[in-house]
Formats: sequence, structure tokens, C-alpha cells
Amino acid sequence: MTTRAIRLDNEGIIMRYFTKQWYIDSLIAEMCFQLRKTEKAGEFSDKFFEKLYVIEEKAYLRFSKRSSKLGHLPFDEKAVRAEFESNYKENLEFVKANLPNDILSDVKDIRVLALGSATHEIAMRITRFCGKKNRLCESAERKYNDASEEADEKLGGFVTKMLFELVGAPISLLSGCGDGNATLTTSHEKTGTAIKVSFENAQIVECDESIIGTTVLKYEILTREGGGYEFSILSIGEGLDLYTATLVCDSIDAEEI
Repeated sequence: MTTRAIRLDNEGIIMRYFTKQWYIDSLIAEMCFQLRKTEKAGEFSDKFFEKLYVIEEKAYLRFSKRSSKLGHLPFDEKAVRAEFESNYKENLEFVKANLPNDILSDVKDIRVLALGSATHEIAMRITRFCGKKNRLCESAERKYNDASEEADEKLGGFVTKMLFELVGAPISLLSGCGDGNATLTTSHEKTGTAIKVSFENAQIVECDESIIGTTVLKYEILTREGGGYEFSILSIGEGLDLYTATLVCDSIDAEEI
């Protein structure tokens, strides 16, 4: 993943609260809530891992079947099994990459941990680690909420309400050339609502390539010293591939399309 970046003379980027690391930390913070405690995780055992995998897969199948029924959607057991396997592999890599070495070195079977089970002692240590990450994430959100109050007031209730619709929506267009105006458009896929955000006299400060088609996780808007706004997006593509874009502009408008 490459990043195109332009720095503005004597100004640059004000701040980004919802960074890629913020999102990873938010996932780590949730890890402790998914842990089931069992002393059987205290040894490496193919038999226990295989039994646990079957139990967790069956639970995932039941949940998916129930969700499909409620949503009046077809249920494809083969596809759901493949999805569960893919999720397990992603969890395995996430745990390896994000837990500290002093915890990982004491985990007897990383496969079992990736399925959400740990000994009481390991679970306690992970919970403490997750708590630290959670406090960092909550602190960033509080700081952003304080910093964004002025921007929210200037934008007004209608635009602010429209921007809420960005979260969870796929990005279909992000342009910022020509007449100095920029446009961000989302598709109605996933959310059922398509939004167009217009930025007057805008300049894209930085933007990860291939951001089109990714799904918005968070956005942030701040006022700039001397007038105007800074607008940033944090989005996600396949797996845990994260993308960001930041632009500065004189004004922001939003509408449903």
C-alpha cells in the first residue's frame, strides 16, 4: 500500500485522532471480551484444538443460519464454513502480530488462543493489556469530540446528520482536481443510502492509493486556524488493510443521492 502526500506550507495536517493504529488498538481492546477461560489451553494439543475448532465452527454456522433466516437470505453452508476458516486464519495472524512477546511466549497453543480460549492466567494478562489499549482509544475519542465541537456548530445539524451516513459505506469516488473543488461519494451498498460530500476550494493533502471501494470506518472534521476545515477518513479494505485520506477546504456540504 502506497501513500501520496502533499505538505502545505507552514500548516500541514492539524491532527488525526482516528489513525490506523487507533483502529488496531480498538480491535485489541475487544479481544478480552471474546476469551473463554479453560485450563485445557495450558498445553499444546491437536486433539483439543480440533475439538474446539468444530465447536466454534458449529456455533458460527448456527449464528449465520439464524441471521440468514431473519434477513430472508439464502444460507450457503459451504460458503459459511469457508468464511469461518478465513476468519480463524485472520485471528491467528492478528494475535501473533499484536499481542506482546511476553504474553505470546507463555501461550502454549496459539491456535487455541486464536479460537478465543486461554488459561485463566493468560486471559488475565490479556485483559490488562486490552484495558490499556481501550483507555488509549477512549482518550482519542474524547479529545476528538472536544476538538470537533466548533466544526459541528459551523456545519449545522443537516450536514452533520448526513455525514453520519458515511460510516459503514463503501467509497465510490474521491476526486480533488480541476476547479479546486473535491467530491466524496459513497454507494448505497451495505447502508442503503448513498451520500455525496462536496468540498469547496479543496486540496487533497494525502491519500492512500486504492481507497476507492473501501468501507469508511471513521471520519473526522476539524476547523483550521485562519478558516476552513480539515476532513479525514479512515477506511478498511479486504482483511485488515487500512486506508486514510485527508483534505483541506473552505466549506463542506453533504446530500443524499
